[in-house]
Amino acid sequence: MKELKVNIVDEDVFILLEDVVVESLGYKITVKKGFDFDGASIPQSLWSVYGNPLSGKFRIAALVHDALYASTELPREVADAIFLDLMKQHDVGYLKRQTMYYAVRSAGWYAWKQITKEEIEKYKEFVNVEKINN
Repeated sequence: MKELKVNIVDEDVFILLEDVVVESLGYKITVKKGFDFDGASIPQSLWSVYGNPLSGKFRIAALVHDALYASTELPREVADAIFLDLMKQHDVGYLKRQTMYYAVRSAGWYAWKQITKEEIEKYKEFVNVEKINN
């Protein structure tokens, strides 16, 4: 599994140190070096069960999900489906990935609605989404 190279600014702010490229559900998604994100949004009380925001097999999925939400390059439902698909690609167990997916489906709307137009413009510079033919 690809290791994420990040600069840890504090406990919930990480800066990507190299580009990450994934393919999922007919899209090629590039998250560019310099993107700042918070990793998986897991309450600290559940870290012993799920892991911390950058641990585990879900770290690439969480990064891409954060990037898609921040940039709004794809609709929220597609971003969530890509999160689920990337967790499956990275061998996150069925129960864990389903639980994490349903958490973002039920609560992700809040983060989606909080992002400002200025933030979207900033983050669009760090995210590239291309439709691909499989």
